[in-house]
Amino acid sequence: MKRFLKILAISFIVAIASLVLVRFLVESQGIDIGVHGQIAIAIGVFFSMLLGFGLMTLLFISNSQGHDQVVYTLQSNRNVDDQETPEKKD
Repeated sequence: MKRFLKILAISFIVAIASLVLVRFLVESQGIDIGVHGQIAIAIGVFFSMLLGFGLMTLLFISNSQGHDQVVYTLQSNRNVDDQETPEKKD
């Protein structure tokens, strides 16, 4: 759980940095975006980053705990069973 919270904190920092960067780029181009537009951009960037980092976190946690290995072993056993049984041709 400690590892998950660490990854979540890093993800949050990257999301906030992305929000600041987007705001800086928009203002440097001289584009006038209203308050509602800025809020929409902030929410969109935040949840997109949160979703991406969350899914990657789940992927790494699943891999580190060995859940992926179980599926790989079952799949490789199924392939071996398929190769050992000869097909009868009439």
